[in-house]
Amino acid sequence: PRGKPISFQRMPFLVELYTDGLKVGGWDIQKAVQTGGTETMIQLLLYEAGWENRSIAYVLPTSAMRDRFVRTRIDDILMQVPAYRRLLPGEEGGSKEGAISRRLKRFGAGTIFFLGSNSASDFTEFSADTLIIDEVDHCDLNNLEMARDRLKESPRPQLFRIGNPKTPGVGICLLYEEGDRRQYHWRCNHCNHWQVMDWWLHFVEQQDDFTWSLRHPSGHPVCLKCKDPMQRDTRSGCLVAEYP
Repeated sequence: PRGKPISFQRMPFLVELYTDGLKVGGWDIQKAVQTGGTETMIQLLLYEAGWENRSIAYVLPTSAMRDRFVRTRIDDILMQVPAYRRLLPGEEGGSKEGAISRRLKRFGAGTIFFLGSNSASDFTEFSADTLIIDEVDHCDLNNLEMARDRLKESPRPQLFRIGNPKTPGVGICLLYEEGDRRQYHWRCNHCNHWQVMDWWLHFVEQQDDFTWSLRHPSGHPVCLKCKDPMQRDTRSGCLVAEYP
């Protein structure tokens, strides 16, 4: 992100999505903002198109958001990373002209379609192997049904949906609730108790004067069981399904 190498130090919950995510037929993730979800989707679509030779459809809520997303999040990375640039069409090593299309990109032997959910015409006359829907709750639901039809001819269809939930029980929240409900659990490095992080239970507490303060001066979360401050890294957590 922002031209820097991806690091899992602050977001270890992404590790399993990178290592095992492509082995499944899809996922539905409700997330907070700035948690690396879109970057994960970008890496997924580039790998699937460029190295697996698949056809990918990436859906954003509007055509304007699609254009801005491609311009600021896709085009720069395609030109800056040599391995990506070599997979662009054009002269050897890839060309800038091969990266500037906002709606369609040839990438290696694969194809990437960038679609705005507000345009019904975007969802006609193409087939896809993988469908990625970003910010589900802001998309046109009627056109999303058309998007799923694009997967019917694929021998190995995949559907990935992600977003910041707006209303409980609908949209990405409902999709998550209908799945296996995986949450990231952390293991306390003192007592080995596993727990899901909660801002109000692990980080802050209310004082008698109704103000809030950190539970521990270091800012580290406090274990629910032993009350000691916890250290968090990629070795002390994993995704656990509530309904495997």
